[in-house]
Amino acid sequence: MSGIVGSALAITEQKFATLPVSSLGKGVALYILSIREPGFNASPLPGYTYVFPMSPQAVKKETTFLNTIYDTQSFDNGTGVQRFVDMWGQSPPIYTLRGTTGWKRHSTDSFALTGKDSIGAVQDVMAKFTELNQLQLALQATDFYTLEFYDYWMNEYWQIVPIGPQGIDQNANAPLISTYTFRFAAIQAVDSPISSTALDLLIGALSTGAQQIQILNSNLALKLNSY
Repeated sequence: MSGIVGSALAITEQKFATLPVSSLGKGVALYILSIREPGFNASPLPGYTYVFPMSPQAVKKETTFLNTIYDTQSFDNGTGVQRFVDMWGQSPPIYTLRGTTGWKRHSTDSFALTGKDSIGAVQDVMAKFTELNQLQLALQATDFYTLEFYDYWMNEYWQIVPIGPQGIDQNANAPLISTYTFRFAAIQAVDSPISSTALDLLIGALSTGAQQIQILNSNLALKLNSY
């Protein structure tokens, strides 16, 4: 893509290019949710690592500084007011993600899921996280499953919990596309997110499963057409 930029002195050509982004897996996986099994340095729970097929349209990160100020009367500084501060520090962030999973398959997850299947898959991950920990509570366990959010673009990795409403919207103007609004509270930083090697294996497994489904569907279509 190129465009012409003019000036009073000369006409120069301005060229645009897409900057290459290093890929962790076979696609450009930038955002991931993953359930980890209970215990220190536990492995991801098989089947419950979700790769966002498209980068969110908006990622909002909010942090709170717990610094409280107190103003009191003073006769020493010429202003009549003296200020004191209680400094507690900075809280982990609150994330708000807004976007869509589209409709078609995407290279990010090696074409494993359609947009419709993907919006269901991310809901399944959050529902499973709740279900598993409710079972742990019922068993009076002391270790719990954790949910982790990986932002490979900003190199930020957090253990999180969903908070408040989690929205899935559909609109008559685009009936085939679902949009989401997710809100997560970060609990603590994660030292060891899913490695590039493990992510390759994960996305490869997803892709293999998708290919098997496509083969089954093709075989079924051939059989139906033969009758």
